[in-house]
Amino acid sequence: MFNKIGSLNLRFAASISFVLLIIAGQFSGSITYAQSVPNMPPADCSGVSELPASECQVLVALYQNVGGASWINNTGWNTTTPCSTPWYGVTCANGHVSAINLANNNLTGILIDFSPLTVVQSIDFSNNLLTGSIGTFPATLQSFNARNNQLSGAFPMLPAGLVTFEIG
Repeated sequence: MFNKIGSLNLRFAASISFVLLIIAGQFSGSITYAQSVPNMPPADCSGVSELPASECQVLVALYQNVGGASWINNTGWNTTTPCSTPWYGVTCANGHVSAINLANNNLTGILIDFSPLTVVQSIDFSNNLLTGSIGTFPATLQSFNARNNQLSGAFPMLPAGLVTFEIG
């Protein structure tokens, strides 16, 4: 027989659902639910000083459009320091986004317009669950990889300096 002495406090993230079964005699105590705030980037980029606001807004839109709260790794995306923390998958150089690598990270949804990322050279979204068409690319992009997704639609104008373009 199960006897509980004292109180039971459970903490779990809002995104985790579970079933607690107590198959035993008496249960006395309390169950406490503490909702955690999802790992989200700053909504308006007002506190971000490491990047131009336009680049921060692209990253926030990306996070929101492709299910950032459900990514396998979204470490750092809830800070105001996308370069020095850094936000997982984001590489910065000289105060600008220079690369995004979110391959194999459970991205789901539709891609956005990347043209405000004026310095980015490499974007890798391979092996995710992205759908829809591909967003607009900046002229600086040299490599784009979105293999093993479910993208469809017309291709945007491809930058002249694009060396690698992988989809399918």
